[in-house]
Amino acid sequence: MDSIERIVRTQVGSARREPGVAVAVLRGGAVEYQGCYGLADLEWGMPIAPDSVFALASVGKTLTALAVVLARQAGLVESDAPISHYLPDYPEVGKRITLTHLLTHTSGVPNYVGLPAFQGGKLRLDHTPEELIAVFAELPLDFEPGSRYSYSNSGYWLLGHILESVSGTPFRQLMRDLVFAPLGMRDARYLDDEAIVPRRVRAYDETDDGFVNAMTFSSTLTGGAGGFGATLEDMIAFDLAMRAHRLLDADLERELYTPVRLTHGRTEGYGFGWTLSVYRGQPTIGHPGGLPGISTYYGRLPEQDLSVVVLSNRGRLDAPELARKIVDEILDLPDPRPDGHPPAASRKAWLGTYDDPTLGSAKLISEDGRFVLEHWGATHRLVQLDDVTYIAADDPGVLLTLHPADPHPAVTVTHPFIWFTGYRQ
Repeated sequence: MDSIERIVRTQVGSARREPGVAVAVLRGGAVEYQGCYGLADLEWGMPIAPDSVFALASVGKTLTALAVVLARQAGLVESDAPISHYLPDYPEVGKRITLTHLLTHTSGVPNYVGLPAFQGGKLRLDHTPEELIAVFAELPLDFEPGSRYSYSNSGYWLLGHILESVSGTPFRQLMRDLVFAPLGMRDARYLDDEAIVPRRVRAYDETDDGFVNAMTFSSTLTGGAGGFGATLEDMIAFDLAMRAHRLLDADLERELYTPVRLTHGRTEGYGFGWTLSVYRGQPTIGHPGGLPGISTYYGRLPEQDLSVVVLSNRGRLDAPELARKIVDEILDLPDPRPDGHPPAASRKAWLGTYDDPTLGSAKLISEDGRFVLEHWGATHRLVQLDDVTYIAADDPGVLLTLHPADPHPAVTVTHPFIWFTGYRQ
C-alpha cells in the first residue's frame, strides 16, 4: 500500500543511511502489508530486513505471560499462589504477593528501572538474580497488593526468574521450548549480551549532531520484563498462531485479555501481559515497548480483525503513534467527539496532579473555567462525553476518565493504544 509507505516515510525520512523501522499489517489471517526501511547497522550499512532481529523490549511481556499460563497448564505454578512459595528467600511481603499480582502490575513491587540504585548508567552492569532482587525486595511496597495498578518491570523479571526456578531450565531455553518453537517464531530468542546473534539490529539514539549508539541494558536485568528479540517474520508468525489458538484454546486465551479487577471493584486496562484499551470506540489489545534506541508495538483491533507490528531501532520514533497513523489510514473509525467540540467546565474537586511511580504525572488544571489536561508533554482542552469521561478537543484518541468510587482520587488517561492511571496525593 503506497499510503502506508508514505506514512512510514514521514517518520523515518527517505535517507538510506539512517536507522529505521519494520512494519507489518495483517487482516483476516493474511499479511496485507509488509515493509522495511532504513539500516539495521549504521557502521556496516546493513539494511533492515524481515529477518532482522530487533529487541522487543516490553512487547515481550506478552510472551512471558503466555509462558506463565502454559506453565500453569503443566502444573508448575498456580496464578494465585504467593511468590514466597516459589522464592522461599524472598522477604516476608512475598506472602502477600501472588503471580497474578505480578502478571497484572498490581503487586506494588517498586519498578527497579527507576530506582536510585540504577541511575548514572548502572543499568549497564551485570547482576546476579540475588543482587537484583536485593535492590527492590526490601523496599516498602508502592501500595497494598491488588489495590492499585502501576507498571513494574520488577514483577515481570520476577516471573521469568520464578519460571526458571520451578522448571529447573534456563529461562532462555524454557521460552524457546515452551513458546517460540511451538508458535513458529524461528529467530525469536533471549538476547544475551555475549551471544552471537545473526542479523541482530543495533539501537540508535538521535542527537543534534546525528545518530549515536544507544545505551544498552545488561541482559541480566531485562529477563521476562523485556529481554527477548524477534524478527518481523516472527511477529507475523506470533499473530497468526495466536489467531489460530495454536497454544491456548479460545477460553484460556481470553483470560490473557481479561482486565484485572482491583480489590475495591474497579477494573484496570491490563490483563495477563496485554494492554487493554479503546481507540475511537474500538477495543484494542497489544503492548508497547521501549529501550534506549528501541521503540516497538504489537497490537490488534479484534472487532476490525486488524493487527499492526512496528519494530524500530530509531530512538525518537514513537511506535504506538506510527501504528495509530496506520490504523487511521486503513480504517474509517468514528470520531467520538461531540459536534462542535464544546469545552468542558472544570470540576474543582478534581483539579491537581495525579502521579504514577513509573509513568510520571498528569495534571488537571482550569483555564477560563474549563478543564485542561497536561500529560506527557502535551496540553489538551477537554470535551465532556459523560459524567466521568472526557475527550481531548484536539485528539479523538486521548481520553480522561475520573474514578469517583476509588478510595483515593484517581484518573486514567488513555492515549492511542497506551494508558496511564495516576493518584492524587
